[in-house]
Amino acid sequence: MSEIHGLSQRGGSVSVDVRTGDIRSPIPLCSALDLLLAFEPLEAARFRRCLRDGASVLVSDEKLPPIWLGIRRMEYPDMRSLFGDESERLKVHIVPAKELAESSGGYRMINSVMLGAAFSLGVLEVSIDSIEKSIMDVLGDRNATANLRAFHMGAQSMALKETEYMEQTRKNP
Repeated sequence: MSEIHGLSQRGGSVSVDVRTGDIRSPIPLCSALDLLLAFEPLEAARFRRCLRDGASVLVSDEKLPPIWLGIRRMEYPDMRSLFGDESERLKVHIVPAKELAESSGGYRMINSVMLGAAFSLGVLEVSIDSIEKSIMDVLGDRNATANLRAFHMGAQSMALKETEYMEQTRKNP
């Protein structure tokens, strides 16, 4: 796990790697990642080549145009074009993280929304009790309730998307 907060304050990107299981390398192998949580669509697209076939990608739908886009006088690309060529290889899920976070207690809850969405996919090897206990222990009474609400809203949003997807598949096979 790494943190580079100076870059984010200057408009740069920040990435954090979390490895679980019997891992011996401090750096993730390219084409070996199982899950990508991205808080910005262009950042998700930047890391898509590092994902193994069948990996899950959770992307917040909030567009935060990077500085270089404005400098080069470029338009923000269409969301569908960011993963169009990878749609067969990856499981891409767009999460309305900002909307869910704000309705659960505030913009800062986006982390919890994304964690809930990831949990609902079944790709995290932790129990819901463990996650809820960690949120309570780390955040205490003041912020835990809103973050727990955001976590569950993120999980429910993915469950609803799966239901909508299944209904659309039945209607249009």
